[in-house]
Amino acid sequence: FRSVLRHCLVRRPAGGSGPRRDAVILADAAADRPLPFARDQALALESMLAGRQWRVRCHAGQDATLRALEDDAGGATELGLAHFAVHGFTAPQAGLDSGLRLADGALTARRLLEMRFDGALVCLGACDTGVSERLAGDELLGLVRSALQAGAGAVLASLWPVDQLSSSILLLDFHQRLLGGETKADALRAAQLRLRNASVSDVLAHLAGTRQRQAGDPRTLAAASLAEARLLLAAGDAGNALAAVADVLSRAGRDDAQTRQAQELRDRARLAARLSLNPDYTRRPFRDAEHWAPFILIGDPV
Repeated sequence: FRSVLRHCLVRRPAGGSGPRRDAVILADAAADRPLPFARDQALALESMLAGRQWRVRCHAGQDATLRALEDDAGGATELGLAHFAVHGFTAPQAGLDSGLRLADGALTARRLLEMRFDGALVCLGACDTGVSERLAGDELLGLVRSALQAGAGAVLASLWPVDQLSSSILLLDFHQRLLGGETKADALRAAQLRLRNASVSDVLAHLAGTRQRQAGDPRTLAAASLAEARLLLAAGDAGNALAAVADVLSRAGRDDAQTRQAQELRDRARLAARLSLNPDYTRRPFRDAEHWAPFILIGDPV
């Protein structure tokens, strides 16, 4: 671990060079497995960075390609951030075959070795990105090792499958804190604690922001209403949960999976309505470690 830290500290920009303000973001790349909250995460992060005068290249859907990544990362002379909000896959017996799903193919750990990040923060916001193949001498092969070998100053990766909504809240809070001047290590810890303590009201407020950002995307609006229905049920508010489900079923742009989920939630909400529960919006839906603890920071903590 000390050797990894030394390797990353060498790549820290010199004090007089100023902050790096180029960023590349790729999100929601698999058409057959949409990630509406990952797409929203990307757009929110793009706006956040652009508001601080960063030069941001954001690619979502069919535009989130290997070619776009190679062009943007290769042409950005001051790359400070490479952020992925896509599907990940792991090959624990062949670590270099682990990767991220992009629209035109897989960004494997082997292919990642060919890139140059020159001290940038690489955020692997996908499932299992921190799972590696272990070799003799505790050598680890996987996405994290490849990103570090390609010059990343630090890598944020996950240790298990992550939930779209909770990971989006955590990662956006993490980046907001970095922009506010916190170190990477402090920003991650604070974001984890905030997510763990977030109430139903807090998460509903985040979803209200999603609705504003994604007003023209029926699929994401349906996903937001489904998430609201689950939260409202968890808070014991069956009446408003039914209203959220009705919103999903009234949307022409919903997909078949969203229709099935809405029908299941409608049945649950109807049963809950008979119990006459008192709503409690202070409940913490993401208090379990599976939501707030999957991401780890490897490399330069500053």
